[in-house]
Order: sequence, then structure tokens, then C-alpha cells
Amino acid sequence: MKSIKFSKLIIASTLAISLVACGQKTTEESLVSANRFIQSGKTDAAIIELKNAVSLAPEDGSIRLTLGKLYVQKGTFDAAEKELHKARERGVSDDEVIPLLAQVYYYSDQFDAAVKLLDTAKVSEPSALSTALLFQYLAYLQSTKDTTVISLEDIKASLSEQDLLVAEAFTNFYNKDYAQTKAQLQELVKMSYRPVETEYLNALISYISSDYASAVDSFKQIKKLMPQPNTVNFQLVESMIKAEQLDEADNEADKLLKLNSNNPLINFYKGNIAYKRKNFEQASLYSEKAIQNGLDSVSVRMIAGVSAYQLESFEHAYKHLNFLSQRQDFHSDDVNRLLARVQLILGYNIEASDSLQSLQQMDRSDAELFSLTGAKLAMSGNFGSANDLLNQAQELDGSNNAVKMRLAAMNIGKDEEQAIALLKEVVDNDKDLAIGWMQLAMAHVRNGDRAAALDVAKQWYEIDKANGKTLEGVIYFNSGDLDKALLAFNEAILITPQQLGANQYLLQIYEQRKQPLEILTVAKNILSFSPNNSQALIAVVNSGKQLQQNLEVEAYLEKIHKMDSSNKGALSALALSKRLNGQPKLAIQLLGEVDGLDPLGFMTLGDTYIQLGDTKQGLATYEKWGVEYPNTLYPYLRQIGGHELIGNDQRALELTESAMQIFPSENMLTLLQLHYATKLNQIKKANLILKKIKQNPENNNNTLIPYYEGQLALNAMDYEKAEKLLLKAHNLYPSYISAAMLGKAMIGNGHITQAKAMFEKQLSIQGTPSPQKFRGIVASFYTYIGDYNKAAGMYKDLLVQFGETAALLNNFAFNTLMANADLEEAITAATKAVALAPENGDILDTLGWIQFKDNQMGNAYVNLSKAAVMQPASNAINLHFAELLISMGNMKKANEILDKVKRPTNEESKRLMQLRSKL
Repeated sequence: MKSIKFSKLIIASTLAISLVACGQKTTEESLVSANRFIQSGKTDAAIIELKNAVSLAPEDGSIRLTLGKLYVQKGTFDAAEKELHKARERGVSDDEVIPLLAQVYYYSDQFDAAVKLLDTAKVSEPSALSTALLFQYLAYLQSTKDTTVISLEDIKASLSEQDLLVAEAFTNFYNKDYAQTKAQLQELVKMSYRPVETEYLNALISYISSDYASAVDSFKQIKKLMPQPNTVNFQLVESMIKAEQLDEADNEADKLLKLNSNNPLINFYKGNIAYKRKNFEQASLYSEKAIQNGLDSVSVRMIAGVSAYQLESFEHAYKHLNFLSQRQDFHSDDVNRLLARVQLILGYNIEASDSLQSLQQMDRSDAELFSLTGAKLAMSGNFGSANDLLNQAQELDGSNNAVKMRLAAMNIGKDEEQAIALLKEVVDNDKDLAIGWMQLAMAHVRNGDRAAALDVAKQWYEIDKANGKTLEGVIYFNSGDLDKALLAFNEAILITPQQLGANQYLLQIYEQRKQPLEILTVAKNILSFSPNNSQALIAVVNSGKQLQQNLEVEAYLEKIHKMDSSNKGALSALALSKRLNGQPKLAIQLLGEVDGLDPLGFMTLGDTYIQLGDTKQGLATYEKWGVEYPNTLYPYLRQIGGHELIGNDQRALELTESAMQIFPSENMLTLLQLHYATKLNQIKKANLILKKIKQNPENNNNTLIPYYEGQLALNAMDYEKAEKLLLKAHNLYPSYISAAMLGKAMIGNGHITQAKAMFEKQLSIQGTPSPQKFRGIVASFYTYIGDYNKAAGMYKDLLVQFGETAALLNNFAFNTLMANADLEEAITAATKAVALAPENGDILDTLGWIQFKDNQMGNAYVNLSKAAVMQPASNAINLHFAELLISMGNMKKANEILDKVKRPTNEESKRLMQLRSKL
């Protein structure tokens, strides 16, 4: 069997060899075929035949020379270079190889290689030498432009008459003698000599003459003559962009981008094309990539900076525009103007002022920007520089209403008469300028002249009845005459039902008067023409709850959302209603997976997570809100409040200071910075902030200053001083915050009775706007002083009125336990609290502690041990867990838990000693 298989193998091999031999061309036959294809212009077929010939005769240099020539014609320069070198290595003379290699290096932008090529080559045949020298010289012109390296005078004798004309024409072009270049170019065109170089020179002349369409035509012709000239591909795209042939330019750029996606110049071209199409997102993407890959020209920075500005990515815009403004070789007033606007947006007001001062040419249109910068500086307390800029603005355009408005604003609280005079000029210049009429009326109000303010409203009424009547209502509203304000706003709405300002003021009046039915009616009217109005959406939800019509309101909101599913406001309000009416999990179901939430949606979703005790998810929602709406202060305030809620005041302070960088004019943030520095007992820092606040005239009547001074005294345990200052703050502006701090100072002074009386008095008058919060504080005060019965009673009322939340249930359960009341009721409440916030260690601790007191030792162990793992640093939890362990006889484990108690309070120290005595 083996011998048979072997015989078959021999036969098969023999057949295979004979078949190959029959189909294989000889070298001569391949060369003949190649020559025939060359004669008929079939370059690709000729190349295949020559490659066959090379495989049969790899050492034949003449075949490789011919193959190299064809590669040059085809524009495949890498392959051409390879074959020409191999031809030279196999004995083909420099006279035949070097002229071709010089062209290969030149067309593939290897200019240095072309310049150095003749250093080692020996070319003697005149025509070959002329070609080699010409392309060496052309490469030299594009690489160094240093005439001391290669002088035309030194080589002109070796150049043919035609090549000398080409060399002289290019020399004149690079020397910017365009008239002589054009004359020589005409001669070259007549001669039809070296068409690629002639067309290339024609393209360059057209480009430099701004005849970009002709440049495009010439570069296209070059590509037909020489399919792959590297530089020309780029110059073609650039000429197309200049000629506004954007579609063609985009197609050509895409071809080049496929070859190298990181090429900085092509990314710049793509960015430029997108920029011209006003596709700023793409323009930004490509220009940023060009910069990252090494291109750092003025043009690419300009595109990146302006595109970022258009996309409201102001930090990126600032980076690029600021870079341009710092360049020593570049100056543009327009760049500095735009940079100033970006700096103002980012709160870099002093830098914006510097950018404006660097302008070399100013005109009337700059007045608005100067006045805006001055106003921003004034808001941050830099009144000297603000006045200088506003005066410059007035010099540039004394009739500019925006300038006058800002000058008037500078006089608010200082010289109201001057403010009034300026605002009168504003409304005289432009009787349709609403803000002018409103500010003029308010200036009269501040000046104590309500009659003059009403006269302004009357004058405006003659021009714009609805707005004039609304202004009348605002004047009455601000002076406390709500009846006349109500009448004026209703008249305005009769004139124009969609007058938003009048409708919104009506909401405020009805809220003050506690008229939920009227609130609901007005809010629905607003939503009929402004369906995403947050104030109206919230008013609908709150009034529905007060009227116990939440189901009807929710149906109404669902209907709005179904009519327009893109309306996220109605969906957010629906979720808010679910949250406020005891269905927080439904609120999360409605919003948790929704893309593109509006601010109300983010707020509601984050608040719902916080309500359920999932602080981590709540804070993440607020953070995402800030990312989606970076120019809005509210998400920062929510994040700050969230961290305060979980006791992380240091992080709250850090977030406050970050927000101050983004919103430097927000006085509230400075007060929050003081608040947290005070809470953290950072006395030195807090005193510096307080000093800064006092220096700002805007804070002269700020009732919070004595409050924070009092809190600093409280932190220093100077209870006498603290009580004095906090009593002043509380009398100036009674609030649950000042009451809470004042109560603490009173307790520190031993004035428990006064504290209790003050709280109860405050509770009786502080019904709105935050009764739940304040009543919660008073309840916690009762817990603090050990009046657990009152505390439990208050928490029970809060549960009935505001629904079951984890915090309220937990506090009710704890105080019920401490009051020795109904343990079953306490366990029920604590169990519900854990169901709402299963990851909250404090709430688990409450349930476990109540179960321990009710002799449910197994359940108590499960919950207290879990709480201790969740919050290993909590002294209260560790003390409870240790007491349970001692009662179960596990002394070793109890001792380990007690060792975790660090820096105990006086009460905790007493309890710690008692437990250790039991070990």
C-alpha cells in the first residue's frame, strides 16, 4: 500500500510541474508584453509584466530601472524609490537613475534627500545632469531657501536652456517678483516644457493672486499629470477651501484623512471646512486634534477658540484665545474683544479689563463691552476700575443706552438723582426699551417717590398698555399695597392674557394670601402659553397638594406630557407631585432613566434620592445637573446642601469655593463660604471672609453679619457674646436658622427656659415659607433638652401633614422610645424608615436599639451589627451595639467595639464608663 501511494505522489508532482512550466512566461516574453502595454498607455498591466520579469531576473538592473520609471509616472514614489535604488545597486548608471531619484524625492517632499543626492552621485550626461540639478534646486527652494547653500549662479551653466528658465521662474516666485514670474510662466506654457512644474507654478501664482478657483484647476491638472504629488494634495484642499468649494474640499480631505487620521494639517482643513459651514462642534473637534498633533498656528487656534465660544465651552475658548493674545508675533483687536467677553463670562473681570486696555483701535461699538466690563467690576467691589471703564465707554459712545443704564446702576444707593437723570435719557432715546422704563420707575421707588414711579408707569402705559399696567402693579407690590397691585396685574392680563410678568406676580400675591385655588388657576394660564415654566409647574403641584387635588393635577400634567412628549417640564412636575404626595419611588421610576432632563427634573430626582436616604445617588444627580447646565448656580447649591445634610461640611466648603470661581459676583456664595468656615471652626479664615463681606457696601444692612459673628462667638464658646449677637440677628430677621443658633447660645448660657420660649414664639409666627423645616428643628430641640414627649408629638404631626420620610419616621421612633411610650408604634415607624433608607446606618441603629429595648435580641443583633459595619466611626451606634453584646454575654466582642469610641461627648463618656464597668 505504501508503494502505491508513493507512485501516485510522483505522478501528481510531475503533472503539477509540467503545468507550471507550460504557463510560465520567459523574461523576454514579459519584457515584450510590458513594452506593448507601455506603448498603449496601460501602465498597470506593464508594471505586472515587469514584476514578473523581475521575479525571473532579479539581478537585471535595467528591468528594475524601467519598473521604477513606471512607478514615477504612476506617482507610487515609495515603490519607485525602492526599484531605482536596486537598479543602481545592480550597475545601472547614475546618469539614468539619479534624475529619476531626484524627481521622486522632490515629488514626495523629501527635500533634504533631494538636496544631498548629488553629493554622492556622479552624473555626467548633460540632459541627466540638468534634470538632477533642476530638481535638487527646486527642492532646495522649498526646504531652506538659503541661497548660500545652492546658488543658481553656480549651477546655471549645467542646466539646459529650458531647465534654466524653470529654475529662474521658481526663484523669482520665491523672491516675490511675481511680475517676472508671470512673464517667464507664459514662456514655459508656450514651450509645453515640464508640464507638471509649469502647472504647479501657475497654481502658486493663481493662489498668491487670490484667484483660488484657477489654483484649484491647476492643482487638479497636476494630479492628472502626476497622480500622487504629496504637497499638491494638501494645496488642492486649501485652495478649494479658499474658493469656497467646500463639498469638494471635504471629499479630498476625507481621502487624505483615511491615509493618516492624525495628520495635523488635514485635521485643520477639516476643522476649517466645518467652521465655514458653522458646524462648530466638528470645527472644535478637528481643530483640537490638529493642535494635539503639533499644529499650533494662529488660524487653528482661532478656529478652536471661536468654535468653543459658539459651543459655550468657555474654558476651552479662554485657553485658545488667551494663547493667541500672548503670542509675540500676533495681535488682533477682534481676538482681544472676544477674549474679554469670555473672561467676563468666566468671572475673570480684571483680566477682561486688561484685554480691553490692549485694544489698539477702538470705535463706538466697543462702548457696550467697556460698560459691561465696568458693571462686572462694580459687582465684585472694584469701583475705581469700574468707573474708569464706564467713563471710557461714555467717551466712545455717549448716546449708547446700555452705557447709560450701567452708569445709572453705578449710582444706585449713592446718587439716585443722577441715576434717574440717566434713565430718563435712556427712555427718551428708546421708548420701546422695557428695561429702561422699569429701572427708571424703580429708581423713583428707591428715592422714596412712589408718585413719580407711578407717573413713569402711566407714561409707559400710553406706549405699551400691558407692560405699563404691569409696571404699575410692580410698584404697588414693592410698596406692600397688594390690593392695588392685584387690580393692576389683573388689568394687564385682561389686555394681554399671556403677559408673563403680571401672571407671575399674581402667583406671589396668591401665595402670600394662601389662596391655592387662585394659584392653580393662574399657574394653568401660564402653562397654556409657557408649558415649561418652572414656577408655574411647581405652583400647580403645590396648590394641588394643598387642595387635595393631586390626582387631578397629575392627570393634567400627564395630558400635557402626552400632547408633547418632548416637554420634560410636565414630566418633572408629575414626578415632583409623586414625591410630595408620598410616592417617591414612582418619582424615580418617572425620571430615573430619562435623557435630557430639565432643571426641575434634575432637582426633583436628586431631592427624591435624598428623601429616600440615597445621598450618594442624590449628589450624583445634582453633579450631573451641573454638568448639563454649567452656567446655573442651583445645582451647585444643591450639591453644597447635600453634603451639609450628610455632615460633610468640609466638602460643602470646597464646593462653595469652586462655585465662587464660576460665579464670582454671587454674594450668596461668599456668605455660604463664611457659613461653612464658621461651622468648621476655621476661625481665622472665617474672620477674613467676614472682613471682606463688611467691606462691600452691598452688605451694609445684611442681617446675616451679626448672625455669623454670633456663630463665631458660639464656636469660641463665648456664649454671652454669641447670645447678644444672635439675639440682634434674630430680632432683625427672625428665622428658623437664627432661632436655632440663638437657642444653642441660650442653652450654653444656661438659659433653657428663654430658649424654649423663643422657639415656641418663633414656631407660632413662622408658618411659612418653610414650616416643616422649622418645626423639625424645634422638635430636635425638644429632643436635645430631653422633652421626648413633645418631640415625638411634633414628629407625629409632621408625618401626618407632610407624609412619611425616612428621617421623620426615624426621629418619631427614637423619641417615642425615649418617652417610654408605645414600643410597638416605635418599632412600626422605625421598620418603615429602614424600608425607605436601608443603607442608612443611623436609621438601622434606631430600629435595632428599639428592638433591643423590646427584648427582640436576634433582630436587634442583625440591625445593630449591620449599622456598626456601615458607620464604624459612630460613637452612638458603637455604644448601642456594645450594650447589646454585653447583655448577650459576648464581652470580648463588646470590648472591641468600645475601643472604637473616639473623642466622646460628656454624655457618651459617662455611658462608656458604665459599659466598661460591666465587662
